[in-house]
Amino acid sequence: ALVAVVSSGSGEAREKALARETARVKALGILWNLCLYHENIEYLVCCNGMLVVLAALQASLRGSKSFQKSLTLLMVSGRNISAAHALVEAGGVDVISPLLDVGGVDGIKAAIILSFLLGNDESKGTHLSLLESKPQLGDLLESIFNNTVNGLGGDGYEFGNFDLVVIVAAIASMAISDKNKAILSQRPRILRCLFQVLSLFVDDAPPIPYRGIGGFGGIVGGGGQDMESAEYAIEALQLLSFVSENDADLRQHYKVIGVDILPLMKRLAIHNKLSKDAKQGAQYLKNRLEEKSVPPPAVDTIIPPEMAYKKH
Repeated sequence: ALVAVVSSGSGEAREKALARETARVKALGILWNLCLYHENIEYLVCCNGMLVVLAALQASLRGSKSFQKSLTLLMVSGRNISAAHALVEAGGVDVISPLLDVGGVDGIKAAIILSFLLGNDESKGTHLSLLESKPQLGDLLESIFNNTVNGLGGDGYEFGNFDLVVIVAAIASMAISDKNKAILSQRPRILRCLFQVLSLFVDDAPPIPYRGIGGFGGIVGGGGQDMESAEYAIEALQLLSFVSENDADLRQHYKVIGVDILPLMKRLAIHNKLSKDAKQGAQYLKNRLEEKSVPPPAVDTIIPPEMAYKKH
């Protein structure tokens, strides 16, 4: 795409354009290697790394290697709260939003990035929450989530294009908003997928594999070693549970969609691989889902009927 755009210019102009593209790709490759370790993203934020990636995206031609690397970097790093704030302040929403309508892999990546940047926005006046203003985003995330946990590709993307942890983190991010909660809680397939992620984790299942380009193997995550996806799934379920006004409604909600998560929460609440916060989240859900029997009153507290209204 880059060569086609500059082909009408001079040879020197083409060489300069190709040199800029090569330099961007190399620099983004270095940043990508750093972002493989999530804790490094904080350092990149402090060094304005997210702004560099956003600028590279804007300077790149859609379809070029630098464009794809920039978009992927923003998607992978966006689940970091500091990175998301930095991108919002830099005008990242205006840059990413138009890509939501292009479809294919780019559109899905844009949907995930926007989930991190705007997922916790509440409706205020004429300002709508993310899933209210962009309902197609919910459809995209639901479809890719379901396909990924089941080892499938989808419309415009192949299985393996997206890591499980990024998808689950996007769901958890959107579930912060009360309006988004109400919408997500009415999508049974998303709840079943969250349940599936946690089932794979507690059963110590192997990660979900895929075959990459050229036959190289890889994983999308999940299974007994993917604590991060499991913790995001617990967080999402806990946030979505706030939609139910009481515990009985919450139990009925899961009963209707055919998911029994109580046994799962009992195991997760004491799981030694999870963080303290994640175990507390599982314990919270366990407490709400357990039907509490009301004990009979003690014998010495029972008041005979004839004494109930006796005046002293």
